[in-house]
Amino acid sequence: MQYESEAQRLQREADNFTKRFEHAKKRLLILEDEYGQAFKEMEEKQKTLKEVRPSSAKTKLDMHHIKTMEN
Repeated sequence: MQYESEAQRLQREADNFTKRFEHAKKRLLILEDEYGQAFKEMEEKQKTLKEVRPSSAKTKLDMHHIKTMEN
């Protein structure tokens, strides 16, 4: 049975850590990109909704105007 030296063991652990760190870093970049795209998409949908669906204040004002015109 052959034992690896302390220096070899430490180097192997450092290499493994570096490999895991690089994978995590790439995953983080991918997630940040996906988050950015989703956030932009959400803002666009909110903007579209505001244009399509009137605010509650506008709806109340319109209802008031309708009742005034009915009277």
